[in-house]
Formats: sequence, C-alpha cells, structure tokens
Amino acid sequence: SQRDDALKALQSQIASMQQKQQADKGEDMSAIVKLYDTMKPQDAAGIFDGLDMNVLVHVAKAMDPRKMSPILAKMNPQKAQELTTELAAPDLAPPPEVSSVAAADPNALPQIVGH
Repeated sequence: SQRDDALKALQSQIASMQQKQQADKGEDMSAIVKLYDTMKPQDAAGIFDGLDMNVLVHVAKAMDPRKMSPILAKMNPQKAQELTTELAAPDLAPPPEVSSVAAADPNALPQIVGH
C-alpha cells in the first residue's frame, strides 16, 4: 500500500541520517585524536585532567596506546587512576556467583571431619 511505501521510505531516510551522524562523529573524534597526538604529553595531560570522564574515556579509547601512555604518565595520578579503571571496566567481568542451590545444600559443599 501507499502508506507502507511511505513508512519504508521514511525508515530508510532515518537509517541513512543515523549512518551519516555516526560517520560525522567518527570524523570529529579523528580530528580530536590528531590534535592530541601532535601535542606534548605534558600539555595534553593538563587538558585531560580537566575533561569530563565520559569524554576522556572516548578520547583515550580512540588514541594509539603508544601516544596515550606518556600522556597518562603526566596526568594527575588520581585522574589517571580513574581513567584506567574506566578503560578496564568493560573487560573486568564480575566473578561467577556460586549457585544458590549449592550454597543452600550443605551436602554440596566438602565436609571437614575432625578426628
């Protein structure tokens, strides 16, 4: 029907706009990364110390680790520690939990028998 065709056309238009927006964001991030890549680590660290953590994480992830490490070394130690924690967070899965059935069943646990 004509309505279905109009909806499909609208969905397609929205999808292409979203792709363009993502591409624009990628270009913006590349420009920012290039800017920091050309700075002295001391200068970049001074700026990084004042950045919002969400912004800092995005920039740090986009940078080459070889360029990022001297900057990190010059940053405020507390801010550098926070950044490192944020960068590592997705890779740090919580430890697997002991199943509640095993914890509730004393026979499932090894017994220590005294002599």
